[in-house]
Amino acid sequence: FRSKMGIPDEFRCSITHEMMVDPVIASDNIIYERAAIRRWLQHGNNSPLTREILIPVFRSATTLQRRIMTFVKENLWNEKCTVEAREEITLFFDRQQELVQQSATVERESAHRFAQRVLDIANAQYDDRDCRTSLYMLALDCDGANSQILLHFCKHLMNIGRVLDAIKVLEQSEIRQAELTNLLGDAFVRQGQWLQAYESYHQASQMDPSVAIYHSNIGVCLYYQQKYTEAVEKYQHSLRLKEHPRTLYNLCLAYLAVGDSKKAEEAIRRAVGLKPLSNCYNLTLANILKESGDLDAALEHCVAVSIVKHSWDLHFTRIEILYALNRCDEAKKEIQHALQYFSPQDANYDRYMEMLVKVQSDRGATDTESIESAPK
Repeated sequence: FRSKMGIPDEFRCSITHEMMVDPVIASDNIIYERAAIRRWLQHGNNSPLTREILIPVFRSATTLQRRIMTFVKENLWNEKCTVEAREEITLFFDRQQELVQQSATVERESAHRFAQRVLDIANAQYDDRDCRTSLYMLALDCDGANSQILLHFCKHLMNIGRVLDAIKVLEQSEIRQAELTNLLGDAFVRQGQWLQAYESYHQASQMDPSVAIYHSNIGVCLYYQQKYTEAVEKYQHSLRLKEHPRTLYNLCLAYLAVGDSKKAEEAIRRAVGLKPLSNCYNLTLANILKESGDLDAALEHCVAVSIVKHSWDLHFTRIEILYALNRCDEAKKEIQHALQYFSPQDANYDRYMEMLVKVQSDRGATDTESIESAPK
């Protein structure tokens, strides 16, 4: 039976009438809030409900406690849940925090389990950012030495735009771990602080030299500091540990920056091999092939992906290649098809219209009618 408040009556203590945080079974086989029944017995030894004599020994009602936590998890952001119920759920967390912080009998293991439950709830995909922030902070209060809680909390802060707060939390934390130090580097990158990011990534790589992404991140910092040769070395080291398409793509960019288009092509081909449906990687390869004069091969990479997942940059490159191959009729059809998706205010509309004029002009056609018939 669910009360008007939206909270099942069985989750409430018979003494306080509040949702139970630490439910226990007394000798009368009735479940109470532990603190409430202890206070009751300080003034007498009779059961609040049956009036029988109670033995001051209690068993934890773990099954009910799990059901309460499940209810909280399912209903914290449930729109159908009443406002009063949500307020009571918030109070539930406040009382649980007080229990963990104030009770001298609560073992660290218990605090860790509760913190993990709160973390699981906070990690659920809900839109209430302030509530999630509060839950992460509650989990940290209960188990401040848990690096995973700190990691999730700082990622959350970065996701909601509070990057400076994430940096502050990570810098002030006494936990020293490679994954957290790498995250600090990510936060510095978000702020455009490349030197600080480099230092963090370097520290992370020293803490755990076996993790490829740490070395790859150092390469990114070096690249944006225009230290392209050093960036190449770091990307290569990362790839020796683990081959990843993003690292290969970054290696390709570094090779292009030092003017080695052949090695750039080799790197991006490996990236395409690992992730063949990536518009980004295929577009990069197509442009390299186009610059080298291998237009037919470049066109193949434009076709393969634009069918699967549309990318206007990739599509426009395809049109440029068709034009370079003097396949103007095909280019014109592609352009007119694409123009259906744009309004005249769209930046893509202007560049496609310019290309249409160019294609028709080179065909020696006045073709004003075709231009006027382009979708407006």
